[in-house]
Amino acid sequence: MLAASRSIPAGTTLQAGDVKAVEVPAVQAATGSLKEPSEAVGKITKIDLQPNTQLVVSMLFEDKPIPRDLRVQEFNVIQLPTNLQKGQFVDVRINFPTGEDFIVLSKKKVRELSGTIVWYEMNETEILMVSSAIIDAYLQGAKLYALTYVDPGMQEAAVANYPSNPKVLDLMERDPNILEEAKTALARQLRTKLDNNLKAMSDTDKMRVISGSVTVQQQLQNERITTQQNNEFRQSIQQQVPASTGRQNNQAEQTTSNPKEPATPSSVLPSSEPAKETPASTQTPDHVNNSPKTDRLEDVFDQPKTGGS
Repeated sequence: MLAASRSIPAGTTLQAGDVKAVEVPAVQAATGSLKEPSEAVGKITKIDLQPNTQLVVSMLFEDKPIPRDLRVQEFNVIQLPTNLQKGQFVDVRINFPTGEDFIVLSKKKVRELSGTIVWYEMNETEILMVSSAIIDAYLQGAKLYALTYVDPGMQEAAVANYPSNPKVLDLMERDPNILEEAKTALARQLRTKLDNNLKAMSDTDKMRVISGSVTVQQQLQNERITTQQNNEFRQSIQQQVPASTGRQNNQAEQTTSNPKEPATPSSVLPSSEPAKETPASTQTPDHVNNSPKTDRLEDVFDQPKTGGS
């Protein structure tokens, strides 16, 4: 286990000589005890430590003591990378219509993230810097955006070089509500722009970067639009096929259940039409049609006999 080798006041950055290894029975070891010097060296003590005090995680700050003016600030007016994730480190920058670009916040950790809303830990100076930048963006048509670090563990924090506008600071002092107005206006502008981009991107709405190449965000948006159009086309085709199949099935069922009736004989005429008379030349004599066969036989046998028979 590790223990303090001397009396150490709160706020001290521990060095290798400030800690030592001690033998402590497992049952007496405190929860979260530190075992390796690398776990303590370079960290800052939260409380005063007496000699031989066991070192535990809760006694030390991870990097540096928390400043008294540190706060968690929420923003919804900063354009964020599309693949931004909680825990990543970013620089918040401001880009003016003149092409000038400045760093407002340097290497800030994304504490929380929800859609286009992000939370950072900031001290009082940083809060004032961002407040000035927000109003500059509102009045001057500038853009606030964030860039992520490639390897935050190896990369040092950039130097914030945004020059606060004295006029903006004066304006903030005269009208304490201007900051909230600026936040609201920028939020509305970003929301409107986002909605328009989601609906359809025209040539005038496409975003451009300094190099003139298409941004990754635009490419992703174009892919989403293409995918959506393809899905709608497939759905329309799928809806048409069952509909046409259903119509064919209905026709087949009607044909089976209602067979075609035989045509009415030509000899049967509607009562409203008079019967057509058969021409006289084609009528059969009554003595042929109605005379019984016996009458014709009697006529044959009752013929008078000739004198020679």
